[in-house]
Amino acid sequence: MPTYFVILGKSKEELHQLRKEIDVYFRTKLKLKIKENWQVFPTFIRGIDFVGYRTFLNYKLLRKTTCKNFKVKMNKIKKKIRNGNQMNYSEWCSIHSYQGWLIHCDGYRLNQKYIKPLEFHANQYYLQNVKGKGEVK
Repeated sequence: MPTYFVILGKSKEELHQLRKEIDVYFRTKLKLKIKENWQVFPTFIRGIDFVGYRTFLNYKLLRKTTCKNFKVKMNKIKKKIRNGNQMNYSEWCSIHSYQGWLIHCDGYRLNQKYIKPLEFHANQYYLQNVKGKGEVK
């Protein structure tokens, strides 16, 4: 299984030199090789798309596809509740899963717009269906 890592530097020259040193170490000490399509690019513009986030110098955003899926899922839950139905366990878990994603990025406005309106219903679901279900009496 491949291992991925990101190295940040002050200049392209520094990164190219570091890549050469790493390549020598990998080949001689670890008997490994660096993949052929490695890249050096400016992160101020593109950011780094890594482990579910796009990371820039001073902020981190949720990956675009994850954000789209999040919005669709939360809107479906919101519509279901608006129609008078109760959320199910999977939807309750989705809300908390996406909350976990959002705490590690600059997702305050996403949280306010999509999760806050569902918080009351999620808490009600928890109190009625989750809390106490695993207790032995």
